[in-house]
Amino acid sequence: MHIKANKVLKYALMYPEKVNKIVLMSAAGLKSPKIKKERLERVRFYFAKFFANTKQKELLKETFVNVYNSDLTDQLAKIKTKTLILWGEKDTEMNIKKAHKFHELLPNSQIVIFPKLGHMLIRKSEVYKEVFKFLNSK
Repeated sequence: MHIKANKVLKYALMYPEKVNKIVLMSAAGLKSPKIKKERLERVRFYFAKFFANTKQKELLKETFVNVYNSDLTDQLAKIKTKTLILWGEKDTEMNIKKAHKFHELLPNSQIVIFPKLGHMLIRKSEVYKEVFKFLNSK
């Protein structure tokens, strides 16, 4: 999800006329504190379930680090596209402070915080209700 969010935000900066609305779910794009070694190990373990090749795992780890450390803070105010920011209050991967920072920096944004949810919002029906409501709004 994070890689896609970064790409969408960068695309919206480059081609604002082509982007009608943006939905961000527990998104990367704001500078984070240094990644702790334990978190990288957890990511490596997660990827190990899907990739047997050590080179693939290391490339994915590098991608994760790059995305996690990406910072669009100075550019977000330029994005005028209507944006919905969705976040789980119990997200341990992307701190909820980031949700509020996105909302502060994106001038045409609204935010919805799900009190009982963590990072994996994509699996919850209440999240999709908010997405559909947003996409169907004018």
